[in-house]
Amino acid sequence: MTMNELFFEFSGRIPRRLFIIGFLFLFCLQVGASYILLQMVGLTLEEYMEKVSRNTLIFDLVANGLFLWPNLAIGVKRLHDFEWSGRLFVLVHIGLMVTYLIAVLGAFGDLPGESSNYWAIVRVLGLASLVFFIAMLFVRGTSGNNQFGRDPLLYLPR
Repeated sequence: MTMNELFFEFSGRIPRRLFIIGFLFLFCLQVGASYILLQMVGLTLEEYMEKVSRNTLIFDLVANGLFLWPNLAIGVKRLHDFEWSGRLFVLVHIGLMVTYLIAVLGAFGDLPGESSNYWAIVRVLGLASLVFFIAMLFVRGTSGNNQFGRDPLLYLPR
């Protein structure tokens, strides 16, 4: 599997090991990009962590938006490995991004971090995301071929 297939295509399957490597790679890139973006917009880490404001949500939209597609691609392929559709996983992550966007647009007031409605939505979607992540780490893939493709363990170099 090429890097392009791993991070930009939604078809096929990947085993846990490749998901973990891909996730860690994207995580490191995202942390590095976030640090650079914080410096570019003149925010310190302390200011960013202090409160959820429109500025911090704009930052989150940009930082998460840059890596949304590759994260969705590896997640959907990992779910395919144990015969789950990736639709709900995609909806959860798009839902988080939409929540950030409507918060930036003022739907939760000037300080979204003080809105119980904002936190209720973020917590529910965050919990759903965590459940998917735990499943991706611990659920064994389907042995043999399934509706989403060939068994990736049969074709990986040892």
